Amino acid sequence: RFPDEMHIVIFYATLNLSTKMLTYCSAGLNCSPICFRKNGRIDYLDKSDGFPICRLGDFIKPEFRSERIKLDKGDRLLFYTDG
Repeated sequence: RFPDEMHIVIFYATLNLSTKMLTYCSAGLNCSPICFRKNGRIDYLDKSDGFPICRLGDFIKPEFRSERIKLDKGDRLLFYTDG
C-alpha cells in the first residue's frame, strides 16, 4: 500500500561460483548493467526487462523472466542506477 505515483525498480543477480554463470532478473531498471569482457567486448545485461513494482499491478499481471550470462576470468560487471 504505497502512493499511486510511487514505484520500485529492482535488479537481482546471483553468481554460481562453480560454473561462473550469472543469473539475473530486472524489474523496471532503466540502466542496464554492463559486462566488460577481458577480450574487449561489451555486453549489456538487458535481456530481462520486467515491469517496475507499482500500483499498476492491480490492473496488469507483470511477468518477470530471468536470463543468464557466462562470465570468464577477467570479465568485469558494472551495476549502476540513475536514482
